Amino acid sequence: MLALSLKYFLIGLACASIKADFRDNSINLTQVDPLTPNKIRISQGTDSPVNIDIVFTNNKIYGASKAMVTKVTGFGEDLTNKHSITFKVHGGVSLVGDYIVSGKILILPIQGEGKSNLTLVDPTIRMEFSGTADEKNGDIYMKVTNFRVLIEPKSMIYKFDNLFNGDKALGDNMNKFLNENWKEIFNENYYYQVDVHKLKFKVNSDKQGLATSQSVELHNFFYRWVDIRANDPKPCNYGDTECIKKITSYFLSKKEGDNSINLSEVDPLTPNKIHINQGSDSPVNIDIVLTNNKIYGASNAVVTKVTGFGKDLTKKHSITIQVPGAVSLLGDYALSGKVLILPIQGEGKSNLTLVNTVFSIDFVGMADGKDGEVYMKLKNFHLHVDPQSFIFHFDNLFNGDKALGDNMNKFLNENWKEIFNELRASIEKEFGAVVDKIISQVYTKYPYAKYFKE
Repeated sequence: MLALSLKYFLIGLACASIKADFRDNSINLTQVDPLTPNKIRISQGTDSPVNIDIVFTNNKIYGASKAMVTKVTGFGEDLTNKHSITFKVHGGVSLVGDYIVSGKILILPIQGEGKSNLTLVDPTIRMEFSGTADEKNGDIYMKVTNFRVLIEPKSMIYKFDNLFNGDKALGDNMNKFLNENWKEIFNENYYYQVDVHKLKFKVNSDKQGLATSQSVELHNFFYRWVDIRANDPKPCNYGDTECIKKITSYFLSKKEGDNSINLSEVDPLTPNKIHINQGSDSPVNIDIVLTNNKIYGASNAVVTKVTGFGKDLTKKHSITIQVPGAVSLLGDYALSGKVLILPIQGEGKSNLTLVNTVFSIDFVGMADGKDGEVYMKLKNFHLHVDPQSFIFHFDNLFNGDKALGDNMNKFLNENWKEIFNELRASIEKEFGAVVDKIISQVYTKYPYAKYFKE
């Protein structure tokens, strides 16, 4: 009976867990682990935020021998009904070999070729198909139609060697981005469809028994992505704040910046002259000029909140960023003035460090027409800075008088909160100008609409 054929087929799958190279010629079951597919192509169209094209060659699929069948439906006398097999693969299923990739993920370009390893971790895999009767030499075979495989992994691990022509920093960042966002990327490409040239169970025409030469033929695998979530919201729609949070955090982590969106170097930042001053009506009446400075630490930033960025660019937009650890401004300084009644003056090297800081950015967009497109200019830009502490260090205060200099640095650090609050407006204005310039440059690259999906 057909059930016997099914039994043989499932025994083949289950026994593979005992011996990886298990095969059974009596039912045409080929080697299970590793599987050796022909060329595999994974592609997604331009209407998807995951617009990539990957071609895998010389690959092997490892891990199928760990599969355990957990559920079976169908396989009754009426072979034209729907059939399904569900199995769990403990550990991972890995596709290992050569790859070529090109395209974009969100607005991030990706390209490369070399060795790759794509691993599904603890996946549950369900195969579904319908049967059609195929008569041959007086016997009825089952041809498989409407075949699909649905995969639900606990996680997915991407590893592409030699991305971006071997640029290690770019490649490491892209692999990190793929793995940190594996679920969103995998969900855009929800299941694999497998084309199987022949998958046949041979049954006697009178349906009373199984022919001696029963066969199960699985060969000529090839996989492609199929998007079944076309009606779901796409990442980076207008106002999709969760997506914008992730993509902004990703770009901030790229120390070298990204020319594809006009993002200049992020860490260190290299500002022009910074001028922090407070008027004579303040107890902190000082004037600090910082030159040849660099700002370190921005690549550790994590975006925690986003509002705005809807279709109407003229609305208010805000980004809140947490930077754990230090954001340090290092370089040359010239300083003069008074702190309370204490005179202070000097020039030399300085280190001004914000510790565990929350930066809140607010601005309004302004439409700027250019070549028939609408770009966004920033106006009413404001940066709010809220550190857990602030460390001052000025070398060579008071013409190098060490005792006076050490005492002044100690006084500044013991009273950092009061001093920072007096200087806050000037600090936020100067740091804000640096951030404003960076964001404004990004929005000069493309029309506003190009940064979002409809």
